Amino acid sequence: MYAVVLTIGVLAGGFLLLFQSDPDQTINRLALPVQSQVQGYLAVCLCGLAGARIAHLLVHRHLSVEDVHGMVFGGGGLSWEGAVVGGLAALGVFVRLRHASFLRTGKRLVIPLLMVHLAARIGWLLSSGQAPVASPPTLAWAPDAAQANIIIAAASALLPGILLAMRDDRLRLGLAATGAAAIQLFATLVSTRPVMLIAGLRLDSAFAAVVLLLSFALLVLQAIAGTNRSKKQ
Repeated sequence: MYAVVLTIGVLAGGFLLLFQSDPDQTINRLALPVQSQVQGYLAVCLCGLAGARIAHLLVHRHLSVEDVHGMVFGGGGLSWEGAVVGGLAALGVFVRLRHASFLRTGKRLVIPLLMVHLAARIGWLLSSGQAPVASPPTLAWAPDAAQANIIIAAASALLPGILLAMRDDRLRLGLAATGAAAIQLFATLVSTRPVMLIAGLRLDSAFAAVVLLLSFALLVLQAIAGTNRSKKQ
């Protein structure tokens, strides 16, 4: 079920990339045809999924040794952290090869990629994606697994809707990254799945917090740049 939903998300994101409006003529400034943008989108998706799988295998090395075939080829077993690293690496290589702008390309691809993010969350929800309680959640007031997964899926659906409704897309990339990181941070804080600890902190929570801070900094910089641009006009 998870793989089917994720595939639907990738296809939906690709169609959205083809048909989404581009009021500020990002395509022309990028000097990239739509076909190249789709290629970049697919590269980010594939590398993100590969990174998510590899990161999961590294974090759960003891399970990999016990069941190599199941961990490598079995269902599930994707890490948000690995997806972020793999996706960003693929985007960086792509824009360098095409001599395009990283931020402008990211702004163009971010909503289609959020559709993949939404599909992953829904697939997790439909697959009853919560391990048996192995450790208490970080938050004392954390909802139960079913409620938490519904909240996470609903927030993941709301985020691309908000971005699509925005007439001014100058803050799109920063808002998308901040929203996705905030959703992941909440997911890690209410999770009962065992994970590596660093100085007493969950590794996934620490990573999500760092991404959230960096994303918020990007959002602030985009807002400042947009304000200065408006003053010059």
